[in-house]
Amino acid sequence: MVNYLKVSPPNVYIRKSNDAFTDAVATIATDRELPLKLEVASFTIPEKVEYTIDEIVKGKTFKVTFSQIQKSDEAYSGLLILKTNYKDKPTLRIFVKSRFD
Repeated sequence: MVNYLKVSPPNVYIRKSNDAFTDAVATIATDRELPLKLEVASFTIPEKVEYTIDEIVKGKTFKVTFSQIQKSDEAYSGLLILKTNYKDKPTLRIFVKSRFD
């Protein structure tokens, strides 16, 4: 596939199993010639979850890691919206949800 910009997966889950919380990870990748630039537009649950954005391959691949801040079993869902420098795809969305066993 040529000229793609992809978030994988677009829905991530922070899980809890045996009293341990597992981070959720999404990857953003492109094969376009123009290097991808990301900027946070909004995040709806900063009181529950923190995130980091790491550039894995300059201008091509990014890793977004979500971690639960408070160790509670309260269910939640939220949305991270990122602005891009691509006119045909100005925003990317990653949905974040809790899933506790």
